[in-house]
Amino acid sequence: MSSAEHLDLLHETDVPPRILIVEDENIVALDIKMHLRKYGFQVAGIFSSGEEVLAHIEESKPDLILMDIKLQGTLDGLETSRIIKEKYGLPVVFLTAFADEATLQRAKVMEPFGYIIKPFEEKELRTAIVIGLYRHSMEKKLRYREELFSKTLRSITDAVIVLDPKERIEYMNPVAESLLGQSLTKVQGKKFRDLFTLQPVVLKLPTLRYSNLHEFQSEGKIHEVELNSSPLANEKGERTGTVIILHEVTEQVAMEKALHQSELQLRQAQKMEAIGRLAGGIAHDFNNLLTIILGYSRILLEDPSVSTHVRTNIEGIQQAAFRSIHLTRQLLTFSRHQSSEYRTMNL
Repeated sequence: MSSAEHLDLLHETDVPPRILIVEDENIVALDIKMHLRKYGFQVAGIFSSGEEVLAHIEESKPDLILMDIKLQGTLDGLETSRIIKEKYGLPVVFLTAFADEATLQRAKVMEPFGYIIKPFEEKELRTAIVIGLYRHSMEKKLRYREELFSKTLRSITDAVIVLDPKERIEYMNPVAESLLGQSLTKVQGKKFRDLFTLQPVVLKLPTLRYSNLHEFQSEGKIHEVELNSSPLANEKGERTGTVIILHEVTEQVAMEKALHQSELQLRQAQKMEAIGRLAGGIAHDFNNLLTIILGYSRILLEDPSVSTHVRTNIEGIQQAAFRSIHLTRQLLTFSRHQSSEYRTMNL
């Protein structure tokens, strides 16, 4: 998939994402700017200090920020990222030469959308930006669903049904009539259980917190409701009836299921990104070792004093190293989310 197709998945409009560069080295900032423009991103601005970016972030209106950790001024990239996250909620990808444990621990607290070690590869930069924009888009959708879910809960009016001591329907409010699909005049005096069957439901979702959840079918549609039942009593404590309150949560349950599925997909994407980084790091380090092995093998093969038997063994070592190089290339291909295909070509 091309970079343009990746961006189309993230933005429904034709406007390319705006990337803000925060880098204290001017030549590095210009190099990053060149790479961003090559892949169709807009450069919202270039700043060399945390103070500058905070002063101009509202007018720059970036979709994502590439942030170095070492900056000019009193604020470093980590502190600047914390302020941006708390005040503006914008995604930040760190682009830095720092890889020490202390810096990584501080960076983890900021929950960055990416962490790229300089010098970076062009495709690595684009991949981090695309994934960062995608994660930010997913989080915005999740927050929107949570807010919508909360507003919906606050705005719903519950269905109220009043039963007499023999559990015959005495009263239903208009919401209950609409929910149950029956008018009060048709069901008044009839037993509630004879007309409506509510089955207990257990939904195994970690985010779902409903008590006494039931479902029933009305006019061909399945409704999920929270059922609350309270007895009515007179001054003598004698039971005079029952009040049933049905709080419909059909839409909310569906939204919770969709939200749960989206969270699973997001966590899976994060896992694959972490595995890719690990595979890439291992491949790079292993390639360095293979280079040493091949170098020594080549030196030994060029020595005329080496016997034929020893030369054969050295060639075996060399062939094994070449096969190992092929394996590391596969790891690098996986870490960069690329696919490879071997074909015979007529040169």
